[in-house]
Amino acid sequence: MDDPQEPEIIRFLRASGLDPTPEQVEQVLQFQRKADEARDLSNRLGPAYPVKRDMVALKSRWEAKDPNVACLDHGEGRVTYELHFTAEQLTQIEAGYLASRPPVEGYPPGWSHEAKVFARVVEGWADAIPLFQAIAPEPQKTRTRALESVANALMKLDQSLSDLDSAALGYWYAKVVDTLALDGVQISDADDRITSMQDHPLRAVVEAGELRQTIRKIIAETVNATNSAKTDLPKFDHRENDVRLTTALQLERLIIEHQIAFETKETGFAAMVLRMIFELAGLHVEKVGYWLSNASKDERSHARWLQSLRDRQGD
Repeated sequence: MDDPQEPEIIRFLRASGLDPTPEQVEQVLQFQRKADEARDLSNRLGPAYPVKRDMVALKSRWEAKDPNVACLDHGEGRVTYELHFTAEQLTQIEAGYLASRPPVEGYPPGWSHEAKVFARVVEGWADAIPLFQAIAPEPQKTRTRALESVANALMKLDQSLSDLDSAALGYWYAKVVDTLALDGVQISDADDRITSMQDHPLRAVVEAGELRQTIRKIIAETVNATNSAKTDLPKFDHRENDVRLTTALQLERLIIEHQIAFETKETGFAAMVLRMIFELAGLHVEKVGYWLSNASKDERSHARWLQSLRDRQGD
């Protein structure tokens, strides 16, 4: 009989006819813990770094009667905009897909459904491009200047706290403690025993002085760490993460997965699709073949990865 206390993944393995050893059970559980942690961190990433999509450019396109921009009214004055291919553009992509993918005997429906899915997938990529552009880091000099600004602001805070006399510091502290207490944040050990820190001026003055000493120590160490981070901040590779290149890499993989020959020429199916993606996203790219060629040479190329597997099998 299954042990109801046993983790579900282990019961699943046993139900599948496997009998893992204790060492294998621990490895599986360790893998699951890491997967759960990664999922949890991914879920927390969005709220921690909220990104507001810039709707100004899309609004301008919509007001100019751009057929590729849809306006969504969410009520209560909230309006957003999305990018979509027109029916004619979808038909063009689907027709190119069907003309490029060889038919398979014994599959009467053909590839019409797959063609529609393909077109909607690349449409979604185009709509997401402005979002990826919004989260791309600034140039390195701008990033290091921002860190320098953080260090300067911390030193100014340290100086400002030092300039406060004990009475002013205590009153400020009492106000802060009372305000944070309304949000459930406890600063003082006495928070659960007093109604308002402002009614206990002596405690406020003492705790404020102690907190200032702690804050000043933290600020000094944080400023040193910030200056160090400014010196050796890892660079963001704008070329490697160029949305034009990453989109071309995505397209290369999608086309190969759909059993269509990937070509880098300007007149091929891949070029037609990539050009339409860029145009929908509002990117002005004269030669899309350049990005297709770069994708095929990139170490992240799906075709290169598949070839490496074939080479290994041939050894």
